[in-house]
Amino acid sequence: MMVAAAISWAAGTVMLKAFPWHMDTIQLAAWQLAIGGLPVIAGAFLVGRPLSILDLTTPGAIGVIYAALIPMIYCHWAWFRIVALFPANVAAIGTLAIPVVGVLSSALILGEPLATADLLALALVVTGLFIVLVLPNLLPRRPQHA
Repeated sequence: MMVAAAISWAAGTVMLKAFPWHMDTIQLAAWQLAIGGLPVIAGAFLVGRPLSILDLTTPGAIGVIYAALIPMIYCHWAWFRIVALFPANVAAIGTLAIPVVGVLSSALILGEPLATADLLALALVVTGLFIVLVLPNLLPRRPQHA
């Protein structure tokens, strides 16, 4: 399912760049979330326990509201804006910073331990991002020959 989700996300990003959309970014994000949410809701009814929503605690409800507003709505809007502003390959490379933020946030907020291997992996990701996204702008440009 994760590979299918990744392929679907990639196809959606390519379509976002390939076709001219005549609506605001927020409308585009809303439609994608509405259409993409239908299979999730269907799956919840087929294999989940839909009535378990009645057992939701206050912290759980706050978590659901946060998950709906920030990661789902705001981040989808931000992704569409990034894809509109930059080439798809640059936007995709930039997403490699997401796990770095997640791992460091979980260490700071939740107190989860960071092993040496974790720190090394994060350093390699950040170094790769620097080499691809920042370093080319710092190096002197060679003149183009016609």
